[in-house]
Amino acid sequence: MRHPLLTFGLVSAASAVAFEATNFLLGAMIGTIFVVGILAYITGESPEPGVDATDFAIMLIGLVLGSQVTPEVLNHAEKWPASILLLLLMTILILFTLGKSINDYWEWRELVHTQPEPRGISRLPLLSHTS
Repeated sequence: MRHPLLTFGLVSAASAVAFEATNFLLGAMIGTIFVVGILAYITGESPEPGVDATDFAIMLIGLVLGSQVTPEVLNHAEKWPASILLLLLMTILILFTLGKSINDYWEWRELVHTQPEPRGISRLPLLSHTS
C-alpha cells in the first residue's frame, strides 16, 4: 500500500458514514474499527498512525471531555461522594493489581532465566495430553 495512513483514514471516514447511515448502534466507532481491522488483515499493513498522531488524538479527546465539565456539572458534585470514593478505591485496586501482576511476571522471568535448567523452566508444570 503506497499511502497507508491516507487509505486507512479514507476507509475509516467512509465506514463511519456508512454505518451511521444504517442507524447501527455506535456505528461511527464500531464500523470504523470493524472495517479498518479487516483492511489491515487483508493488506498486512499496520493501521497504527504513529506517535505524533496518537499524542494529538489523546490531546483532542482530553479537550472534548474537558469541555463538558461546566460549573453546572460541578454544582452537583456534592451529591457524588460515594461515587468518587468508589472510583478512587477501584483505581487504587486496579493499580495495585496491575503492579502486582507485573512484579510477579518479572520475578518469574528472573527465576526461569537465572537458575540452571533442572530447576528452571523444565520444572514448571506442563499441560499436555498423554495417551
